[in-house]
Amino acid sequence: MRTQIAFELVGPFSHLIMVPISVNGKGPFRFGLDTGGAHSTISTALAERLGLEEKEHIESFGVGSAIPLTMSSIESLSVGQATVRNLPVAVADLSAFEQRLETHIDGILAYDYLKHFMLTIDYPHRQLSLEDEHSNQ
Repeated sequence: MRTQIAFELVGPFSHLIMVPISVNGKGPFRFGLDTGGAHSTISTALAERLGLEEKEHIESFGVGSAIPLTMSSIESLSVGQATVRNLPVAVADLSAFEQRLETHIDGILAYDYLKHFMLTIDYPHRQLSLEDEHSNQ
């Protein structure tokens, strides 16, 4: 199965890809694409809105700093028809990130979701393609 979806570029330098995401069948929500991030992350505001349970408090280490996170899980995370079920997610305050990007962001899409698909980014046409090679077998 192949899913194609339009994305927008945001931020002061228009370099962050933002895609519409469904979480637990609700949305769309605005998620940034982070191909180098380990855990998909949901903002604390969205987690509260969805009624997600806190499971574990951890610290994530990024470039030059540690960020406190709460781990939770969701039933499904979807980009169009490309869905991953029973996904552990981080929950974090993304307000400082929003300020730097100068835009609203509900979450971050990362490796734990992306590893299930072949990902193609078409910058000139602002299209993101996700292909699940196992769904055709």
